[in-house]
This record gives sequence, structure tokens and C-alpha cells, in this order.
Amino acid sequence: MKSILLGLVLLVGVNINSAKTVETPELLAAPHVHGPGCGFFPANKLRIPIRPTGQMNELQFKRVLQVVAQVYDPIFRQNGRPKLALFPRWTDDTVNAYAFICNEAKLIGTPNYPPECARMQTSPGIYSPISVVSMFGGLARHPLMTIEGLVLVACHEIGHHLAGYPRYRGNSEWAAVEGQSDYFATSKCARKVFKAIGSNAVWAQRAPVTFEVRNSCVNAFGVNSEASGICMRSAMAGLALARTLGSLKGDPKGINFPNVDKSIVGTTFEGHPAAQCRLDTYVAGATCRVPDTEDFNAADPRKGSCGPGKVESNGYRPRCWYRPPTAIGS
Repeated sequence: MKSILLGLVLLVGVNINSAKTVETPELLAAPHVHGPGCGFFPANKLRIPIRPTGQMNELQFKRVLQVVAQVYDPIFRQNGRPKLALFPRWTDDTVNAYAFICNEAKLIGTPNYPPECARMQTSPGIYSPISVVSMFGGLARHPLMTIEGLVLVACHEIGHHLAGYPRYRGNSEWAAVEGQSDYFATSKCARKVFKAIGSNAVWAQRAPVTFEVRNSCVNAFGVNSEASGICMRSAMAGLALARTLGSLKGDPKGINFPNVDKSIVGTTFEGHPAAQCRLDTYVAGATCRVPDTEDFNAADPRKGSCGPGKVESNGYRPRCWYRPPTAIGS
């Protein structure tokens, strides 16, 4: 199934070179750092070096991330965020991805400050903050990873910068918690990126999409539409990522769409939810019909989301990680 998904990216004419061209941000290649920010997975010691054959090659890896960067660089600027700096670290064998902000020029070159932050310097003596997303080849080479999954990882890391409420420890600036970044990945970011890539309805017709996903996406967005194709593509990417996470902790086979995590948290969980809970979040975001043009808000969880009190009947943030404010209930 994994190899079929990857092959379909090329087979159905999904040419990432044909995506709409916008001003291209820098795709940087600085030394590896296990940054001071938010990782896609919990810290782990798994390493996957470059191999002669694998699920994804370097060209695919860099082209996909190029599209993500093209789509989101203007969005960062429109939102008044520091410039997006996306680092495609193909040679790095780390099985993870990170997001953080560089905003302390005086710390550049000190032992504990990420080397990416040297890119804050725009000209001699002039520094500007940057929003960093570091993507590692080790994660791309994981046997359960897909190209669609790579899009979702990048979107999750972008979500730490842009996904709004809830944030870690109530901080109004940095960063969106893990569950919210997952929700953002499929409800906002992946929709924009897959629109730029295109041919989503064709992809959905040919890909081995599960019955549960196909049915949910058709109910939400109609038959054979680009929107339903994006929904299916996003949900199947979520399955690949949830199973990749599950493999770090044991057997991933039990992670699947029907096996919904029914746990309910007493307070919003800020760390990495369990693998099934993360899959449920990806599906919720993918099937939420609030448009990707309606942004999330840093203070009001109702903005940009599905929830009680709205016309939407599904796509709520799962309670396995999210506890709505009592006064709001969504």
C-alpha cells in the first residue's frame, strides 16, 4: 500500500513542478539541530540513514517541501509572522521534524543557540527574526512514511507557528499545542498545499482509500470533487503518520479509522497525543467543512473550527486531547 501511494503521486500526474508559482522563500540547508522548539514526534533515538532504494528519494523530498514553502511564505508575511525558513535536511537520519523561532541575534554562535538562527542576518549587522521548520530525511525514509505524510508533517510544524488556540501554557505567541497543530495540518494547511499540487480527485479515484475515509469525505464534500479528494488524501496521510508514531512505541497495526480513541481529558493535553488520538484529529480536520481561508484565532477556539453551536455536525477537535473552555463548550 505504501509503495502504491507513492507511485500514485507520479502516476496520476501530480506534478509538483506545475503548482502555482509564488515568491519562493529560501530552502535552507544548515547543520542539524535538535531545536529548542516543538518536535513532530516525542524525542527518540531511531535513525534511518540514506539507502540505495527507499520509499522516497531526495528529489521528491525537496520538491514537496518546495511547494509547502511556496504556499506558506506569503501567508507568514500576511499574518505578520517572522519570515518562514524551511530546512530540508535530506542527509540527516533523525526521525523527527522541528519548529521554533529565532529572534535573539546576540545569541548567534553561542553553544546552545540553533545554527539555523544565523540566517537571521539579512545584511551585515542587520538581523530579522525567522520562523524555522526543520524537516529530516530520516523521517521521510521511514518505511511507513508517504509523500502525503510528508506534507502533513510540514503542515504540523507550520501549525506550531500559525494554528492559534490552544497554545502551550497559555502563551499568546508560541506555540500551538501538538493536538492543535495536527488539527491545523488537515483542516487548513494540507488543503492549501494539495490544492497547489492538484489532481486530488484523480488521486482519490486511484488510491487505496479505506471505505470509512471515502464515505466520510464524500458525505462532507461530495462525490469526485477536488475537496473530497483533498479530504481523502489528508486522512490517508494521517494514517501513515499515526502508524509511524505507533511503530516507535510498538505495533502500529491496531491504529485504524474505526478504532476511535474514546478517552476524555480533564484538561487540554499539550504534549504529543497517543497515535490513535492523533489519527482521530487528522480525520476531524480533514472532514471539517469550515474553509481553509477562515483562520484559527489565538484566543477564541471557535474561530476557524468546527464545534458545537455551529452548522457543522462533525470535525470537532477530539476530546482525547482537547478540553474546551467551560464558557465556550467547543
